[in-house]
Amino acid sequence: MMLLDLTVREFLEELGSDSAVPGGGSASALAGAAAGSLVQMVARISTRKEENPHLKGAQEKAAALTDRLSDLIQRDADAFAKVMQAFRLPKGTPEEKAARSRAIEAAYHEAAAVPLEVMEIGVEMLALAEVVAEHGIASAISDACVASQLSWAAVQGAAYNVRINLPGIKDEEFVQQAQSRMEELLYAADESKLVVEKCLCQRTEAR
Repeated sequence: MMLLDLTVREFLEELGSDSAVPGGGSASALAGAAAGSLVQMVARISTRKEENPHLKGAQEKAAALTDRLSDLIQRDADAFAKVMQAFRLPKGTPEEKAARSRAIEAAYHEAAAVPLEVMEIGVEMLALAEVVAEHGIASAISDACVASQLSWAAVQGAAYNVRINLPGIKDEEFVQQAQSRMEELLYAADESKLVVEKCLCQRTEAR
């Protein structure tokens, strides 16, 4: 089952089912993709009458990032499915135990790397939300702010999924690097969200 082929209603039903996938990681990627679509919308309606290089660039980049996040909706579900599959591997002999351990380690690596990628893209999307909040038409500032909030939520949600998978990884260097990068991205997301909120205040007061 490909999640992107489902209707919105079908996806929500899958999300609410008793299956472990799709879960919070896929939902976080979806939030980021929705943010990207909003960034594109604000850029497009703001340039109906007059071209703006800032908005054109934001629109094009948001389109590319939205595609990546759309793919990550499925990749996150697939990554966690691999974790569950690894734990089901036989462990009756020393060889089977070793193979199972390697499979679990590799699966956890991917299950942490995918949401970390969502975080990276989410921070990039927040920067684009800043652009459309500043340069877009004032009547669409609320849409730019929603894009910012959804991007921020994508980053926060993905961070939870990084955290939950890191304890299963024995590679200490990978864990330390992932934790450090995760903290950097969380800080960047908070800072960017504040910029958009400030822009909202300034532009609504000026109307």
